[in-house]
Amino acid sequence: EGVMDVIRTGGLAAVFAEMEDRAQAIACSQALLKLLDLDLLIINLAYGEERLERLTAFTGFSRRLIENCINKAKK
Repeated sequence: EGVMDVIRTGGLAAVFAEMEDRAQAIACSQALLKLLDLDLLIINLAYGEERLERLTAFTGFSRRLIENCINKAKK
């Protein structure tokens, strides 16, 4: 997420540096931030999946059992 902050900051700076029309720059910035949010969501989901797969492989427990344990802990 630290890297994403650098990308966000640099991306916004680039948008405002390159676009003369402020309204268009704002719209473009909003679109950029939405795309980066989606990208971060995909990264986090992939990380969670990989972590669950590693835990399954390490413990030998089924994925369903681990997910049930996680869900029980939330209650």
